[in-house]
Amino acid sequence: MNIGRASIKDPECLGSANFEGGSYDHYRYRSDADFMGIKTNSAVEMYVVHDNRPIWMVVDGEAMGIKSLTKQKITYDSCITIADPQ
Repeated sequence: MNIGRASIKDPECLGSANFEGGSYDHYRYRSDADFMGIKTNSAVEMYVVHDNRPIWMVVDGEAMGIKSLTKQKITYDSCITIADPQ
């Protein structure tokens, strides 16, 4: 997680945007990292719902010389709860 956070470059808040039939807060950033000897670089578009949870991520990246474009929709299950260990 720390490597991921440290790899973020040029973050931008782009305001409200329509994407895939919804209206979201729109963010963009670059990520360049070296994790376990694998160098990656990517441009990320992130769409966030009103409670600051990402709902869509579009990642245009490259790792080990292989380019990829990934569109991810994140679905949250309200039946799942996370609690501190007892």
